[in-house]
Amino acid sequence: MFPDDKNGFFKINGGNSADSDFLEQQERPAKQQLAHRILEIIREKGLSEKGAAWMLRIDMTNLAALMGGRVNEFSLEHLFYFLNALGYDVKIEAKLKPHDRKDAEIDVFVGQQGGGQV
Repeated sequence: MFPDDKNGFFKINGGNSADSDFLEQQERPAKQQLAHRILEIIREKGLSEKGAAWMLRIDMTNLAALMGGRVNEFSLEHLFYFLNALGYDVKIEAKLKPHDRKDAEIDVFVGQQGGGQV
């Protein structure tokens, strides 16, 4: 659940650092999973670092950050774009959590090009 301001509303713009920390905690595992799969796809395609940087339209410094797991340097939108650049569609689905689980969660699934499960 999102942290609340004094009026009980989550601040989207102008939020405090506690809001940012909370969002980072929720977002980081998803970013890590996406980045890991992007790197697997790069390896599967046999791309060199230079070729991967060209395909993703990023410089070598940003590629090094991605390869080094520094996912905080990338937005989810960047990671979605990288998947698109590698030939993957991105589908975002929201569904009601099971009643037997207390908190809703963020989960990431990146299938193989043939539609198989990773």
